[in-house]
Amino acid sequence: MRNTPRGRGTSAGLSRESVIAAGGRVAEREGFAGLSLRLVAYELGVTPASLYNHVANKEELVDAVADSFIRELLESPLPTAPKERIRELVMRLHRAGLTHPGMLSNIIGHIPEQPGSAQMIYSELILSALVETGASEQQAHLLYGILVSLVVGTSVAAVNLRAPSRRSVDDRLGDYIADSCIPLTSRYLKRPEGSQWSDFRARVDFVLRDLTE
Repeated sequence: MRNTPRGRGTSAGLSRESVIAAGGRVAEREGFAGLSLRLVAYELGVTPASLYNHVANKEELVDAVADSFIRELLESPLPTAPKERIRELVMRLHRAGLTHPGMLSNIIGHIPEQPGSAQMIYSELILSALVETGASEQQAHLLYGILVSLVVGTSVAAVNLRAPSRRSVDDRLGDYIADSCIPLTSRYLKRPEGSQWSDFRARVDFVLRDLTE
């Protein structure tokens, strides 16, 4: 339950970090288009005026929320080999997307207002590693788009498959397979445990299969 807003200008011990964290929670629910200083203030139980000590406007808030999400992915050391570096960066984004699919879908396609953002650094790390493996710049851009689409698609699908239903996923897909109306799609969605193709890393490796180490 959110707090009752305090009086005008009351900071309630606010920090830039707490404002950004609250912005992330709002963005997860409302998307970047619905993210506003007013909603963040309500989330924190303060007045919108108190937020201006920490962010100048909505654009700065959106950039900060996106930057915070991606910067966590860059805190741990990365492999030196370019192909393994690509795998690790993609796997980290995938794990973050499974936990915060709404945030992931917000960030994809968002171009920050300010240079030097973690989001742009992350993209540059993957693209430069792709070029290091021998891909042309055009190939690197194409592969980067495929990898990002793979991350977003599998993250969102995993969340949807976990959604509550009266019947289990296996039961529903079993009916489709038994009726032979969409056997290939059913088997793809079912993805039995232990199947190599159900392993996200195996999918990434398939995309990168022609690149040198």
